[in-house]
Amino acid sequence: MKTKDKKIKRLAEKYYYGHCKITSAQRAILENSKYSNLLGVKRDYHEFDKILEQFAQSSNVDPATVTEQPVAKSQKYYMFQTRLGEIKDLIDEIEDAFFLDLGNFGLDRYKNIDVEQMKSFINQYVSSKITDGTLREEIKKAAMSTSPWSIMYKLRMLLTR
Repeated sequence: MKTKDKKIKRLAEKYYYGHCKITSAQRAILENSKYSNLLGVKRDYHEFDKILEQFAQSSNVDPATVTEQPVAKSQKYYMFQTRLGEIKDLIDEIEDAFFLDLGNFGLDRYKNIDVEQMKSFINQYVSSKITDGTLREEIKKAAMSTSPWSIMYKLRMLLTR
């Protein structure tokens, strides 16, 4: 996958999943890409607020007595913090090779993927592109899963470790 294509894909992911505001130049880039169908999608992120309002109205608690507690920051150590780009590149390559990216939202998108073919693709990529031994072993462990869905899930979990 070319660097330009990766940047466009990641911009589309930020827009669609993260509800990130985009500039007019970024919008023009997405309109001229394969992700143009995502621009017309309206997503309602206020459903949770509506549920809270209904709960507040149905309960007899005075809102003035409720104090908001700040959320405590989690001090989490990321094992592969310096290698996140390499993991994300691997995920992008797999999604591109097996048509799993934002263009394919089907629930059965993993159904027709041969697990052995995906494993060999990952092993070839790891042997040629990944230099860190610990990361290489973790990716190989993730690739030992029995289904394409679980492989992708475990690879995404490496981003949070």
